[in-house]
Amino acid sequence: MGKSFQVILFFTVLILRFSSFESFSVHEMFSAAKRMINWESCDTYWIKGDLKGLQNDLKTHLFGQPLVEEDLIHALVAHFSRKTDQPLLLSFHGNAGVGKTYVVEFIAAKLLRKGMLSKYYKSYIGSEHFPLNSDTEIYKTELEETIRSVTSKCKVSLFVFDEVHRIHGDVLNKIYSIIRASKLKSENHIDLGRSIFIFISNTGGKIITDLCTTYKEQGIERKNFRLVDFENYLIQEANSEGGLKSSELIANDCIDHFIPFLPLEREHLAACVQVTMKRDNVTGIDNEQVFIESVIDAAATFEPESKKYFAKKGVKKD
Repeated sequence: MGKSFQVILFFTVLILRFSSFESFSVHEMFSAAKRMINWESCDTYWIKGDLKGLQNDLKTHLFGQPLVEEDLIHALVAHFSRKTDQPLLLSFHGNAGVGKTYVVEFIAAKLLRKGMLSKYYKSYIGSEHFPLNSDTEIYKTELEETIRSVTSKCKVSLFVFDEVHRIHGDVLNKIYSIIRASKLKSENHIDLGRSIFIFISNTGGKIITDLCTTYKEQGIERKNFRLVDFENYLIQEANSEGGLKSSELIANDCIDHFIPFLPLEREHLAACVQVTMKRDNVTGIDNEQVFIESVIDAAATFEPESKKYFAKKGVKKD
């Protein structure tokens, strides 16, 4: 819908309301006009902060990730409840296709009314936005300018860094220096307020899968997994490989939560297919279960080879 049409529509509604002698305050008119011309501002209308809605989305659309459901909601509730000017730093770990970026979409949608289209949301992909080590200084300058610009407009901002294992440590160190300056309230510091930084990496995927294999063979259901059993390993992995290993973010214990995304089993893939079929209104299939199994067999391979417990790439096709 074009802006000119929106403005015309607004004044049409306005005239109709006045013609029916309904009260319409100046504040109401201005608020309606802003929303109709695609305005976005840092107020309770645009900053939803709908954590209950997020929790419901995770329960409904995210499969096989009990630790994510538990720890993520806890971290966000604590962040927005406490009196602090410090950002929340989350590190998502796991193999490809297990839901890391999927969860980011849910967070953005429930935190910001415009979701990933919000001007308070910024995302970076290591190989795309920081491809050359020789341009590290340029990346650092641009990153600081962006963070300063976004947070100056709204304290509730969301910054996402995908493929962290492909981001030079000096770029990540720039984030640390910005956070440290904010904490110390140094001259010309950036007020990070209620900002959230999410780092996404495949780092730790193997150790997560190995632990899940061990627990499965011991008869331990994933709903009974403990976050601490995974988190300690993920901290070690972050210190030994990937972009975070050479970052001050790790050396100074800046990451608030290391969140493991578990490998998916066949039942979780089946649930994903069912949701997709419902969303796309797929009907007229004689044997739905057989169809779902055929989709999984065509799209996924399983590991370990001899036992085939987990999909190697989650819901991503090989």
